[in-house]
Amino acid sequence: MAVPLSDTRELSDEVLEVLRLRALHGCELGFTEAEVADLLGVRRETVCRWWTAYAQGGLDALPRERTRRP
Repeated sequence: MAVPLSDTRELSDEVLEVLRLRALHGCELGFTEAEVADLLGVRRETVCRWWTAYAQGGLDALPRERTRRP
């Protein structure tokens, strides 16, 4: 079941890490970023950002902490 987009900020860092890994797995299986985003309840842009970071630097390139707006 997808998490509503408005609730993702309330999730712990550990849960977000699981979402990142699931998103990568979905992309590796051939799902589009839009399909993965819809399944996980996150924005397509977020999946694209995670996938691009992973493609450029592997798991070490994925964000480990939340970024905050200035």
